[in-house]
Amino acid sequence: MARAVREGTLSGALPAVILHTIDSRLAHLSEPARELADLAAAIGRQFTYSILAHACHCDEDSLVPALDELWQRRIIREQGNDAYDFAHDKIREVAYSSLSAARRRLLHRRIAVALEEVHGHEPDAVAPAVALHYDRAGDAARAVLHLMRAAQAAGAVYANEEAISYLQRALELAPEARVPDLEVAALHEALGRILARAGRHAEARTHNQDALDLLPASQRLRRAQLNVSLAETWHAQHRYADAHAALAAALAALGEEPADSDEEWWKAWTRMQFVRGDLLYFQARLDELADLNRQMEAVLARRGTIEQQAQLYARVRQQRLRQERYRPSPTTIEITRKSVELARQANNRELAGYEIFALGFLLLWCDDLDGAAEWLNRALHEALSMGHVPLEDRCRAYLTITARLCGDVEGVHSQVEAAMRVATAEQSPFYTAVAHGN
Repeated sequence: MARAVREGTLSGALPAVILHTIDSRLAHLSEPARELADLAAAIGRQFTYSILAHACHCDEDSLVPALDELWQRRIIREQGNDAYDFAHDKIREVAYSSLSAARRRLLHRRIAVALEEVHGHEPDAVAPAVALHYDRAGDAARAVLHLMRAAQAAGAVYANEEAISYLQRALELAPEARVPDLEVAALHEALGRILARAGRHAEARTHNQDALDLLPASQRLRRAQLNVSLAETWHAQHRYADAHAALAAALAALGEEPADSDEEWWKAWTRMQFVRGDLLYFQARLDELADLNRQMEAVLARRGTIEQQAQLYARVRQQRLRQERYRPSPTTIEITRKSVELARQANNRELAGYEIFALGFLLLWCDDLDGAAEWLNRALHEALSMGHVPLEDRCRAYLTITARLCGDVEGVHSQVEAAMRVATAEQSPFYTAVAHGN
């Protein structure tokens, strides 16, 4: 106990008399009850009967009396039919701190296996806990597998920071777990994708490049996709020359259409062209954008998906908006409404969010300030629900302008502070300038 206090394994500074009292209460437990307290302490502050039963390696006739003893001695409390917690977390800390390193690893492995057995029907829900216990058990390989599952599940519900932390830990454990280079590259790629959504473009770029460095030249499709991701991060920070260079590298990696090309090749090629279209729009290279849109229209008429049709409508809108000098015609607005509907049909929340923003953006330049505020706020709601910082950045910039045009001074102050914060976080020179201008 004294060693635990010296090494700081107990959180906080408990008076010696309290530490002695807790230690004494635990020391007076029967051996089965003390072993059960140790197991529960390794699980955490809260635990369930079912996990204890699967992890304790004892029968019910031994488990129930030990559990009852812990309850009678007020070491633990009942929290429902199957749930318990420690009467105080300091009791759990003292019990856990008394365990040897070898004993801890053994208990954490048992708990991880118990979680897999009990919750096999919902592996995503317990993946973070299973990964944690395998990590603490020193089983890096199994920890990485469950961290990857946890990151995928978190990313699917836009829990971006959780997904980032899981992937970062998986990468830390990858050398110890002897994860193959191709799988390490996939971890870097997944992390880059989430970081880009969170507006952390420089970090995303680093991980995309790390993934590229691990992939052999034979991995042409994956290398092409990673270079497109690099182009997107450069584009987000308005580094157009760098973005075009990354697209050129993507095209070189992808190569000419093979005779047996599949949907993945066409998906990568199409994504590449859409990113190029975004760059041409921002650079006001309208003739090139118009040529590209005609080319894409011909291609997608033969093999385009609903999602790709929505993306094509978006680029046509960009072209028309430039040509109309930001006084959008009814046709341009109708095209945008169609792209919103197609994005929703494709169940692509990110694309739909951008198209909802675009509709608000167009209505703003039509002097429909109420309509602009409505659609921009809808897009902002989507951005916040997805943790999508680049989309939030755009919404707040133009909601500020909408408030200005409405004479809403309080609204301007409210939005511009948030806009400056988000633009600074994204390191976007364009939207930082917009925030300063507002």
